[in-house]
Amino acid sequence: MHSLPGFGMEVAQLREALAAHNLEVVVLSEPGSICFATGFAVPLPIGAGTAFAGGPILAAVGVETSGLLVSGSEAGAAKQDSHADALTVYSAFDHLTALDARAEFLAAFDQLLRDVLPSNTPVVLGIEPRSLPALVVTHLAERYPRLTLRDASATVARARMVKTPREIALLRGAARAADAGQCALLAQSRSGVSELTLWNTVCGAIEAVAGGPVPITGELVAGTRTSVVEYPGGPMARTIEPGDTIICDISPCVSGYYADCCNTLVAGDPAPEQLRYFRAARDAGEAAMHMLRPGKGASDAFEAARATFARHGLPVAHYAGHGIGASVNELPRLVPHDLTPIEAGMVFAVEPGAYAGQGGSTGARCEKMVLVTADGPEILSQFPWGLS
Repeated sequence: MHSLPGFGMEVAQLREALAAHNLEVVVLSEPGSICFATGFAVPLPIGAGTAFAGGPILAAVGVETSGLLVSGSEAGAAKQDSHADALTVYSAFDHLTALDARAEFLAAFDQLLRDVLPSNTPVVLGIEPRSLPALVVTHLAERYPRLTLRDASATVARARMVKTPREIALLRGAARAADAGQCALLAQSRSGVSELTLWNTVCGAIEAVAGGPVPITGELVAGTRTSVVEYPGGPMARTIEPGDTIICDISPCVSGYYADCCNTLVAGDPAPEQLRYFRAARDAGEAAMHMLRPGKGASDAFEAARATFARHGLPVAHYAGHGIGASVNELPRLVPHDLTPIEAGMVFAVEPGAYAGQGGSTGARCEKMVLVTADGPEILSQFPWGLS
């Protein structure tokens, strides 16, 4: 991580956004926000899914100082990767001595606040209420009655929209890993192979490029389940049959930053109906990508996709895409009601889809990552489409 372009622009962007909304300090609890502000990739799973977890990972950013709060199990990685000014570590578990993990965490949280709070209290404290634990909210009310809490979620999201050079480098790396997974799928997909086998092939190729195990979400579905958006999970222990449509949507997280891409292919020679749905999704994706340039709005990309589907005689099934960064799905989103201006440095996952619906036999979703530049869109995902 330290070999990438220098860290620092992220915190500067966040402080600028906070100042614009009269906030001096923010406590960050969303994993993506913590990674954005400190450079530390929050381990997944977290909380109850981690064997020795004693409480959450939090970060705080003030006017002059930033801090990161982790348990002892994350201390080594935090010391290596975090760029926060202060690191506070609490004991969550001891093999030989009983300890009060709740008290340890709250004492460490108090230290985090001391590191970033200005001396001229009271202050307005920004929080991300969707993910801030109730334990912390209660503690703030009891211990710091002069603090005023304000929802800073929108402010933080706005600061994260335009990516820094360091973030763009990380997103390129994640896209390369996802490319490897999609290329492995193209090379190995055939009838007679189970969905689970193909999924394991995809994940193995991603981790080979990433250099080790990484969190990977998404789905791989085949056959009639591709005709609807909300299928009952996937992959499954189902053998792919000749002529099956296959949709593979993958989102690996590499060094705290995500890729998101989707390909559609057929096990064998595609039928005209399969080509119709694929070409509609591909053309809608290309139309939306073309609109991702300064001077346009997020809704313009959606409308370009909708107009393309109409020319193919198909309805819009869902949004045309979303921002991506330290979270897999960020603002802005390519929907008709998002009027956010497109800016150079934004990165999107563009993913229109077309589906035959219940009782149908096929569908398609075509998704690639796109970097907005001053000269227009740069497609980061380099894997080839599964059909033509």
